[in-house]
Amino acid sequence: MSTPCEDPSAAVSSASLALAALPGFALSLYFVAKSSAAFCCALSDSVSLSIVPEIPSIFFCTAGSTSSGTAGGDEEYIRMVDALKKTSLQQLDEDNQHQPLYTFPEEVTDKVISDLWAPDRYDPEDIDSALGIRRKPVREVKETPLRDPVIDKYGRSYGLGRRKSSTARVWLYPGTGEFTINKKHIGMHFSSMQERFVVMEPLIHTGILHGYDVFAKVSGGGTTGQSEAMRMALAVAVQRMRPDLRKFVKSEGWLRTDPRRVERKHPGRKKARKSFQWIKR
Repeated sequence: MSTPCEDPSAAVSSASLALAALPGFALSLYFVAKSSAAFCCALSDSVSLSIVPEIPSIFFCTAGSTSSGTAGGDEEYIRMVDALKKTSLQQLDEDNQHQPLYTFPEEVTDKVISDLWAPDRYDPEDIDSALGIRRKPVREVKETPLRDPVIDKYGRSYGLGRRKSSTARVWLYPGTGEFTINKKHIGMHFSSMQERFVVMEPLIHTGILHGYDVFAKVSGGGTTGQSEAMRMALAVAVQRMRPDLRKFVKSEGWLRTDPRRVERKHPGRKKARKSFQWIKR
């Protein structure tokens, strides 16, 4: 460590010359420093070595002072600061790191780290009760057991489906893949390829198209309503014949009846919503 300053008043007076050109906040710092008779000595004794190199050089005395009475004090102060800087740099080179201002025992830091990274040590219910949180109990998801197949004495499963004003009844039984509707082949009853595909969707997507025969009776409505009624009836028959396919058939929405119906005609209108042509005169 360097020796204290011999003439603190000279250093303070030279510091006043350097701070005269600074803004208002620097002048306030000067008046605080002037109140102490040993400003430079207190700085050299109390300031940490790792902080002194960070102090801007504008706050220190310069060698270019024109005052003859303070030239010696300026040179002494510059030598003091240079010595402090060299000593601090050497200390940093030896330590290779800045030492923290506060250190904690290892057992304290280990406990803090273990508490932060081991949340399983705390009971979630205790935390919720402390925070005033009320959670709904988690329901256990139980697997639904498979239903028993519903088959008549002839080995057939029956399904009923409706759509609009159409009604379809289907009987499904093991076979080679024949499809009969009202004692006619499906191609003769439904001329549109799209309507045939709609009817056979439950068999195509479940992969049992060629393993069962279908016998159906359809009445009422048009081809669109009949095809969708057939699809629902066939899906019901499939899940009764093969309960293991019920989950897939239900997820596709084939077991749900479409509640939409044609709206009735209202008085004063040509149809349910359509109005008559309006003539002004």
